[in-house]
Parts: sequence; C-alpha cells; structure tokens
Amino acid sequence: LMDQFDLSETENAGAARRALPRAPKDIPCDTVGNPADPDASYNARKGMGYAAQFVETYREDDAAEAGEDAPDLITHVAVHKMTVHDGHRVLDALDDLANRHLLPERLTGDTAYGGPDNIALATQIGVSLVAPICSAKGRAQGNYTLEDFALSEDGRVARCPQGTEPVATSRSKAKLQASFDLTLCRACSEKHRCPVKPDRQTGDAGRFQYEPGRIETRAQRLYQQSDGFHDIYRWRAGIEASIARLKHQMNLAHLRIRGMPAMRYVTQLRALGLNIFRCTKFAGISRPARP
Repeated sequence: LMDQFDLSETENAGAARRALPRAPKDIPCDTVGNPADPDASYNARKGMGYAAQFVETYREDDAAEAGEDAPDLITHVAVHKMTVHDGHRVLDALDDLANRHLLPERLTGDTAYGGPDNIALATQIGVSLVAPICSAKGRAQGNYTLEDFALSEDGRVARCPQGTEPVATSRSKAKLQASFDLTLCRACSEKHRCPVKPDRQTGDAGRFQYEPGRIETRAQRLYQQSDGFHDIYRWRAGIEASIARLKHQMNLAHLRIRGMPAMRYVTQLRALGLNIFRCTKFAGISRPARP
C-alpha cells in the first residue's frame, strides 16, 4: 500500500483517510508490483519479472578443426531482480566460476558487462574480459571526443582532430588540460563539434580538460574498432542462440512458479537440461521417442 499509494491527510483524528494512487513515475522499480509474486521486480525495457545471467563455453573454428571438439556447456547461472544492472554481476560470476575451478582465460560480454572497472577487476584475477564500452558522451550527436585527439605517451594532447597542436599542456592527479590558440579555434570550420571551449575566467585561450581515467577508456574504445577485437568478439553471438533455446525449448519464458528461490531452482535445472541435451547429441545418443 505504501509503495503504490499516498494516504491523504485528515483534519479530524477519527476520519477515514483516502488512498491516492501514485503516478507511475513516482513509484520505484524495486517496489512490489504483484502481491502474488512479491520477489518479481520491474524494468522499463523488459517489464515485470526476473533477470537471469548465463555463462557458456564456446569453441573457435580452429579448435574444432584441430580435433578439440566438445559441446558448448552452460557453466554459470544467476537469477536476480530486474533492478540490478548487468554490469554488477560480472564479479559474482567470476567468483562462482573460480570457486568451481571453471575460471576461463577469456570472457566475452555485451556492452552492459563492459566498462573500465569490470575489465580491470577481471584482469586482476587473470581473465581477459572482452566487451564493448559505451560510446563517449556527444559521439551520437557527431561531436569530437577524446578518441579523436592524438595523445602523447604520457596521455597529454599532442594534436586536435584538425591537426592543431596545443600551446601548453598540464597534468595533475585530478585532470589533464590542453590550451589552444583561441584565434585558430575561432577560425576552425569544425568548432561547432569541438569540445575545446574558451576559458571561463580569462577567455584568452581554448581549454580542453579530461580525467586521467579517460585515457584508458579511450584506448579501449579505439581497440574495439580494430579487426582484432571484432575477430574475438564475434563469438559472443552464440550465447544469444542459447538464451533463445532456454526460453523456448526449455520453456524459461513461461514458468508457472513464483518467488526467487523457486525461480533460481527451476532456472538452474533448465540450464542443466540443456547441457544434457547437448552432451547426448555430441555423444550420438538419440533421444527416446514420445509415446
């Protein structure tokens, strides 16, 4: 009641109070949306229900040709609320795999699982996390970002996208800064796309500032545009087919159960069933006919 409604105030102590429904935008996503299933949560893109994470092995074509053929198996299953961001589940998955001695050398994931923090955490435990990073702010509008600037070895700006060198650069623990000749910037035909802006205090130079952490993010974004990244990342597409089989062949999309414990139990059993199907097919064991 308190999640979905506001109780009106009354002048008399004994008078009844009215329950006024809240506007949808004022109701948090982690509140109870269905009293019959209080563990279910809401996501604006996916609706009401539960979120599940899966980790699956995969084989490259070269491994199959070399005789290292094996079925692709699901090695990790996690079910949680829809309000938990996918990026927060990477470390839990790696911990679970490490505890069962199934830690991979390489883990691929979509954009939600990427990010400098997750990549750094995976690197610390010896796992290469290959996942795209979200585009820089302003890239969708066609604006220049740090990825368009040429940097020196220590991360300072060497040239702008139009080839102009800065008149001065500085670096501290909090930020890096490049100063450009404002006369050249005002005459540039691409100034409407450039993040270099006049100094707010003096107005006599064009300033461009960025945090030290952006240097590593820039390197990752440039790497994910390379052929080497695409050659590795293309193998992640296989998990989408597995998720489709879990939804339809194993009927995960329409479960007649409620509650987080039951949902986790059934999801793990369905993933195990899919693994059994794959192992029997790999071993050449035919499935029994239905009566």
